[in-house]
Amino acid sequence: MEHIIIGTAGHIDHGKTALIRALTGRETDTHKEEIKRGITIDLGFTYFDLPGGMRAGIIDVPGHEKFLPNMLAGVCGMDLVLLTVALDEGIMPQTREHLDILEQLGITNGIIVLTKLDMVDPEWADMMEEEIAEELTGRVFASWPRVKVSAIKGDGIEDLKALLVSKASAATHNRDIGGHFRIPVDRLFTVKGFGTVVAGTVLEGTIGVNQEVMLYPTGLTTKVRSLQTHGDDIEMAYAGQRAAVLLQGVAKEDVKRGMVLAYPESMTPSNRLDVVMTLSADCKRVVKNQSRVHLHIGTDEVIARVVLLDKNELTAGEEGFAQLICEREVCVKRNDKFVIRFLSPLETLGGGVVLSIDAKKHKRFDEETLAVLRQRRDGKQEELFFSTLESSPKSPLSLDKLLAQTQMEEGELKEIATTVEQEERCFVLHGRKKDFYWSFTDADAMWMTIRKFLADYHEKNPYKRGITKTGFKSGLFKSFDIAALEPYMTYLIQQELLCEDGDCIWLAQHQPRQDETYEKVQTEVVKRASEAGFALYDYAELKLAEPEELHDIVDNLVRVGQLVCIHDTTVTTPELAEQIKEKVLTYFESNEILSFASLRDLLDVSRKAAKPLMAYLDECKITQWCGKETERKQMK
Repeated sequence: MEHIIIGTAGHIDHGKTALIRALTGRETDTHKEEIKRGITIDLGFTYFDLPGGMRAGIIDVPGHEKFLPNMLAGVCGMDLVLLTVALDEGIMPQTREHLDILEQLGITNGIIVLTKLDMVDPEWADMMEEEIAEELTGRVFASWPRVKVSAIKGDGIEDLKALLVSKASAATHNRDIGGHFRIPVDRLFTVKGFGTVVAGTVLEGTIGVNQEVMLYPTGLTTKVRSLQTHGDDIEMAYAGQRAAVLLQGVAKEDVKRGMVLAYPESMTPSNRLDVVMTLSADCKRVVKNQSRVHLHIGTDEVIARVVLLDKNELTAGEEGFAQLICEREVCVKRNDKFVIRFLSPLETLGGGVVLSIDAKKHKRFDEETLAVLRQRRDGKQEELFFSTLESSPKSPLSLDKLLAQTQMEEGELKEIATTVEQEERCFVLHGRKKDFYWSFTDADAMWMTIRKFLADYHEKNPYKRGITKTGFKSGLFKSFDIAALEPYMTYLIQQELLCEDGDCIWLAQHQPRQDETYEKVQTEVVKRASEAGFALYDYAELKLAEPEELHDIVDNLVRVGQLVCIHDTTVTTPELAEQIKEKVLTYFESNEILSFASLRDLLDVSRKAAKPLMAYLDECKITQWCGKETERKQMK
């Protein structure tokens, strides 16, 4: 069954609730105070099935200016609006304010319902319809169909239902079922014996029973125990539906209207939003830099400070870029629409669109910042893709991070990423689990940094083969996404720009220096190692070079096979090392256990030499432990 969310709007006492009652046969004013006073105070919810099989969720909003925050919470997620105007009064102040709010939130699909037809004569009704049409001239609402009804007598209700069917079909399929699930909470209650239920309109994605979810911005993690839509138990809720979600282990005090229920780690709470905002055409106030306002976004309301980025003030009808610095964190996404109201007295000023969340602090009138914001506003997604890459020059970005920073639709971002890779317009690294994207400029800059870093290292350490991987990473990749480092290193090695061996990295063209000092150390150490025989030679006290240079030269001699390192600074020749192995293997032909003492006697060396030799034999997998520290058996 297809679903649609229909909401009401209009001045107090213009028949919104009575109209819903006539359409559905149900009462949406259910609070004691509402029944007592005869006015809608909070949001009311019901549903009815349209001819043709579509189910319409109904949100009835209060019309009194005192309860406008409740109205703003209810507007979130509406697909179609029934704007009620009473024929005995016409357009009133709250009608105009509701119209401004609908316009700011981009709700362009609706029906103008001229109510209380039973209260006026036909001539007055026709005259009032003309006046209403004239007042709406030039606005999107001028094209909305109009229908006269009497909720009391039922006149025009069937005509309204027919209009709803045609308008509803045009309003469907505008939800992203494939996106990350989220519900801005507009209602919460407890069910005795079961727990806390939160409800709202599913803005995007799907949610199923037993799935893990998170309440934002608090980060409280829980599970979905059960789901309902309009009182019916369901296994899965989809974007565009009203859904009530029973949460596991959550107290009612942990939730409030304005929170967002979504998948864990799918949203980023933030108190700083980049936005483009517009004041209403008939706004009587001026918004200056640093003005404080009421921000209504999703079902949330928070006080925010406006930092104007391209103007010193905004007047009626003007658009400008700004940062909204909220007094607490909110949880929204890019392209979410919002309304702002004056701090005191409470008057609607205008609204706008979120361009980025968790924004950095910007300098005012900075052209580079404004250029990026224009790209976001104008939907130039490829430009946004590249500008986001360029904003993170020290590390390539995964699709997850690009998705969070650009706030694009996931499918749209993947399509752009695939295109730019195929057309070779950016640098792409394919990791084990993720792909990473980098601008060529930043990738080239990183390679130049690496080349200079290693060239300087090789200059300062001429006899070293290279730098340890730990030293390489800590020196260059502190801000680098660690998951991107492995594919990046693989790329540099495949391109023969770097070489690696074990724990060592060096520039491909680098060779350890082989000068006079190198040759003297080589000759002397090889000679003395040969003369030492099985007793081994410790080169540590050789004075032909500085200790570190001496170690680097010997390390290179070991690497090229002219020496064998037995332990630390103790070496022997390859020939002697082979003779040691042969003697031990011959020993095992008639003996099961090789002790330190027997190895000492076998090679005619001191116990001091026998211990590192035994460790060397372990490394060569000739011997292995057999219970005692001083004894070994042959490795099988």
